Amino acid sequence: MVHMRKARARLGSRLGVVAALALLAATGACGEEALDVVPTGGRLVIVGGGLDAETAPVWEAVVEGRDGDGPLCVLPTASGVPERSMASARDALNRYGGEGTAVGVMITEGDTTMAADPEVVARLEACAGYWFVGGQQSRVTATLAPGGEATPALEAIRRRHQDGAVVAGTSAGAAIMSPWMIAGGSSEEALEVGFREEPEGDGVVLTDGLGFFPTGVVDQHFLARGRIGRLLVTVLERPEIAVGFGIDENTALVVDGGEARVAGESGVVVVDGRGDDPERAVLSLAGPGDRIDLRTLEVTFDPAKVPLPVEDASFAEVDILERWAFLNALLTFSTRMDVGMVADFNGRLLTLEKGDGFRAVMDAPGGAEGTDTERTGPQGTPAGFGAGPFKAELAPR
Repeated sequence: MVHMRKARARLGSRLGVVAALALLAATGACGEEALDVVPTGGRLVIVGGGLDAETAPVWEAVVEGRDGDGPLCVLPTASGVPERSMASARDALNRYGGEGTAVGVMITEGDTTMAADPEVVARLEACAGYWFVGGQQSRVTATLAPGGEATPALEAIRRRHQDGAVVAGTSAGAAIMSPWMIAGGSSEEALEVGFREEPEGDGVVLTDGLGFFPTGVVDQHFLARGRIGRLLVTVLERPEIAVGFGIDENTALVVDGGEARVAGESGVVVVDGRGDDPERAVLSLAGPGDRIDLRTLEVTFDPAKVPLPVEDASFAEVDILERWAFLNALLTFSTRMDVGMVADFNGRLLTLEKGDGFRAVMDAPGGAEGTDTERTGPQGTPAGFGAGPFKAELAPR
C-alpha cells in the first residue's frame, strides 16, 4: 500500500514560473497539426454522469440525434440493477421524445450469449440510436467485446452508428466511448503510483474501450470528483494518448463529426498534450454553449457570453483533488490578474498559468431567459463559466 498525503494547491503570483513553455496560439491549441482522428457516423452524446431528468438540453440532444423510424434502445449492461436503470433511462427519453421513443434491450453483465442472439441483433439493427446506462464500464466491454473481440451485438451497433444512429451514454456509458478506457483508480493513485497492469493494487487501470470517439480518452464525473490528476497523467504519460476530455456531472459533450459542443449544467476540460514536451499540456474549460473543434482542439466560447469580471478575491490553500475544488480553483484563478497555481503532490509539482489569448467568460446576466434571476453553475460558479487556454506543467515522478 502506498501512503499518500493530500495534494495541496497554493494560488498566488507565479509570474515566469513556467516561462520555458512553448508559446501558445491565441486559440489555445498546442500549435500542432490538425487531428485527423475525428468521429464518423452519427451523433455522440457523452454524459459525465449524474444526469438530472430536468436537464433538457442533454436529453433533447439524444432524441434529436435519432436516425430512422426505430426506437432509441437502452442497454443496461453496466448497471448492477439493470431493470431499474433501464426503466429510468427509457422513461426520461420517452418524456422528451414522446411515448414509444425508447425501449429496453436487456443485455446484462456477462451475457455474451444474449449479445450473439440473432433476435437481439435484429432488434439492435432496427434501433434509431442507443443509450448506455451508468454503472461499471468494464461490465460493458467484457460483455460486448470479450477479449477484445466484438460480439454480433456490438457490430450491429457500430454499423447503425456509421449509418447515422446516435450513440449516447452516461458515466460508465461515457467511459466506454473512446478506444482507451479509464477503468479504475483515483487522481491520487495516478499522481503517486501511475498505472497498474495487475487486477489488484494501487494505480490507474487503463483498458480498451469501444472506440466510438477516437479523438481522445474520456473521463467522467470529472470536476465533481477531482479527476484532473488522473486525466493529466493519462495524457502526458501514455504515449498512445495525446488528448483527454474531462466531462463533469449533469453535462454532455455532444459530438457531430469534427465539432463538439457542451450541453448541460457544468463544463468539459480539454487536455491537449500534443506538444513536444511530455511534461506540458494545454487546458481549456468549455462551458454550456461553447464549442470545440475536434481537429484543432480550439474552444470557441458562446458569443452571447460576457467576460468574467476580475475581482479582488482572496487565495486559500485548497486540495484540488477534493470534490469541485479544481473548478473553484479555476474560477478564482481566472478572476485574478497575473496569477499562477501550484499543486504539490509529495514533491511532484503541477503548475498552471494563463496562456496567450486567455479569456474567461460567463452567461450574460439574466441568461437565455432574459430575466433578472441570477443563475449559477455547480457550487455557485457563474452560469456558463468557461476559460482558457491554461499552460500546465506536471513534473515527472
